[in-house]
Amino acid sequence: MPPSPENSCWCAECGMGLDRIAKWLILLIGIVLIDAGRGTAQVLADTTLEAQIRRVLRKQDSALKREDFNRLTCLHTRPAKIAALEGIQQARDLSSLQIYNQAIRNLDPLAQLSRLVELDLQDNQVEDLEPLCDLYRLQVLNLSENEIRDLGPLSELTNLVELGLAGNQIRDLEPLSKLTGLAHLQLAANQIRDLGPLGQLENLRTLKLSDNQIRDLGPLAGLRQLKSLQLLGNQIIDLGPLGQLRDMRRLNLTDNQIRDLGALSDLDRLKQLRLAANLVEDLRPLEGLERLSELRLPDNRIRDLRPLAELYQLEVLDLGYNRIQDLGALRSLQQLEVLHLPANQIGDLEPLLQLPQLAVVEIWNNPLGRTAITEQIPALEAQGIRVYW
Repeated sequence: MPPSPENSCWCAECGMGLDRIAKWLILLIGIVLIDAGRGTAQVLADTTLEAQIRRVLRKQDSALKREDFNRLTCLHTRPAKIAALEGIQQARDLSSLQIYNQAIRNLDPLAQLSRLVELDLQDNQVEDLEPLCDLYRLQVLNLSENEIRDLGPLSELTNLVELGLAGNQIRDLEPLSKLTGLAHLQLAANQIRDLGPLGQLENLRTLKLSDNQIRDLGPLAGLRQLKSLQLLGNQIIDLGPLGQLRDMRRLNLTDNQIRDLGALSDLDRLKQLRLAANLVEDLRPLEGLERLSELRLPDNRIRDLRPLAELYQLEVLDLGYNRIQDLGALRSLQQLEVLHLPANQIGDLEPLLQLPQLAVVEIWNNPLGRTAITEQIPALEAQGIRVYW
């Protein structure tokens, strides 16, 4: 006996209450969805990429299912010349993807991977970054060694903390000016002249700008949290803007046109300083940098080492290809382990006999005197010091 219309909805054709029908429909839809999740996945366009995914999933033979892609959250491929990413968009839960040293040009399939936090595409053939413009969760992005000119699509990725763009064809840095959360930025080997847009990135800790066309360091003056700065291979003369970067620990200014080190005199937290291949003569601005453990000044015009006499924490000192004659100032450097002095005007090595931690001395191409050759070098070697002369 069917229930009365007043108390319940009733289907006359099937003899079932509509509420019961609804329950069956929900169950049926669930079965269909489960079956869809277990269905065969879209074929991957690149068989090499498929092989890498199978390796990660530990599924070598049977067909890849959609549920397989659902459990793929991290994919770090091995170098194997993957050329196409089509099909990878099925891995909607990917948070970390590394596909470096491949042959990828088209990033369109990545546009749907909205959960990506880390993406490494170093050493590919990428030109167009537009597919990345909505990947707002990205925190780490490496696009070094590609063919990129336009950084516009990155301008809204404000969660980025680390960005690698070395070895591209970049000139304009304006799209980076909004990425104020950046702590680590790699821009070496591009075509950069103007650092203006970087002046807003006050959270930068590490900045790499080697092998560009930079002259003016003015925009860096306000980056007070910088701890590591690389500027080798540019056209820098004036170090003035660096004078306020008091938290600096590592500074590389190799291969520029620098004469005056005055701006560095207050950077008393420096531990590593590299100034090879410049025009430096006067080391007096370095006198107070007592935390230096590594100092490299080869290929300059240095004669007088007395300003280094109180840098007691020095462990590595490179002064090759200068005009040095007298090593007396080095007697006090009791922590010194490695000393490079090739191609100077040194005749006497006696001060080196008093350095208890010394392990390596490079002294070739100097006018060494008879005593240095017959007595001092053998004495150094007897202490276990490797002497290259």
